[in-house]
Amino acid sequence: MPAQDLDRLFSPRAVAVIGASTNVDSPGHDYVRALREFGFEGEVYPINPRADEVAGYPAYPALGDVPGAVDLVICCIPANGVPDVVDACGEAGIPFLHLFTGRLSETGDAEAAALEAEIAAKARAREVRLLGPNGLGVYHPAGRIAFRPDLPRTTGTVAFLS
Repeated sequence: MPAQDLDRLFSPRAVAVIGASTNVDSPGHDYVRALREFGFEGEVYPINPRADEVAGYPAYPALGDVPGAVDLVICCIPANGVPDVVDACGEAGIPFLHLFTGRLSETGDAEAAALEAEIAAKARAREVRLLGPNGLGVYHPAGRIAFRPDLPRTTGTVAFLS
């Protein structure tokens, strides 16, 4: 995929949420619920090995169990599990991985910074493009994708990238 091609990030055909939760107060639940409430038209695959469903969608035990191709993975699990997620994305040909996951280099901890460097190196080697870590994610009303269900659904003329 050309480096400048972001269509599948802002208008994915399918999104998987790793760490999707039945706990309505968790980020993993918020992401899934936001996709539903925003009217996301693609497939939504909550990944949770201990749940049958999350926010009305059937849940899958692992990324490799989803029945279709995925354009964007949203990761809401602890940092030590992220290298395996990068590998799974690379194996499945998933182009974008959003890391809501934090507690990496921003903590100032040398081990956490080394883990972040490992994640970045794996992503480069696997051709998986990262958004984050410790980031809220994509908010694109026209693509009906948001990181929270209570954000405005109308499009405007201003874009914000951080």
